[in-house]
Amino acid sequence: MDAQQQLFGLMALAQEHQQAVKAAIDGLAVERAALAKERAALKQAATNVAGVAIDVGRAAAQAVPAVQKAAAEAVDASVKHSLAGAADAAATALGEAAKPIIDSLSGVVRAAGEAEGKLSGAVASFGWKWATVAAGAAAGASWPCCWLGGCPSGGSATRSNSWPSSGPHS
Repeated sequence: MDAQQQLFGLMALAQEHQQAVKAAIDGLAVERAALAKERAALKQAATNVAGVAIDVGRAAAQAVPAVQKAAAEAVDASVKHSLAGAADAAATALGEAAKPIIDSLSGVVRAAGEAEGKLSGAVASFGWKWATVAAGAAAGASWPCCWLGGCPSGGSATRSNSWPSSGPHS
């Protein structure tokens, strides 16, 4: 194989490596867009949690008068009958006031957990693919130099010690 054929072979190999790297980068771009969507979903979930926290505060502020009213009613009833019913009325009023807020908060927390799981999986996959692309690009960039006799180790890969004398490359 003469030098021109070797050069054409190396150019073809470099082109194949460029196409493989481009395909990997395109895949990473798609994955990056998916990560952006998941980040937006996580941000929305966090915003929802903040909104629920505000709702919990409002509900607590609204529950105070209801608890006060229930306590006043319980005191009136205890004067007439006994103190046994006062605790039940206060506990019922507080439980009823907090139930819708607790239900919505648990749904938001569940959604945030799911979004976090998806984001963690996508980030792990994204890092692994970038490492693969970098290794492939480094190998693809250095191999032609060694083939043409410019190996940093001082050796050179020539036809006589790399390729058989007959076959598809002769």
